[in-house]
Amino acid sequence: MAAPLGILPPVLTTALLLYGLLQLGGFQKQERIWRTALDRATALAIVNVGLAPFIYWWNRMPGVSFYSLAVGMLMFSSLALPSSI
Repeated sequence: MAAPLGILPPVLTTALLLYGLLQLGGFQKQERIWRTALDRATALAIVNVGLAPFIYWWNRMPGVSFYSLAVGMLMFSSLALPSSI
């Protein structure tokens, strides 16, 4: 049985995280270390938003190796996100 909302939940949750990081951009603009960490976290959040739909497709067709690779990259970038802040 397919999920009732399909691809929306993973994309919306990662997009909400990206939106929060973009909102933090107005905080402490003069701090170079803060800006560097925030830019790094924002880049990883953008990658996560791009890879989030593959969770749904991998769930529907787990035998496709491309989807497995994309989900693995999403797991790696999701683990790297908290350490970049």
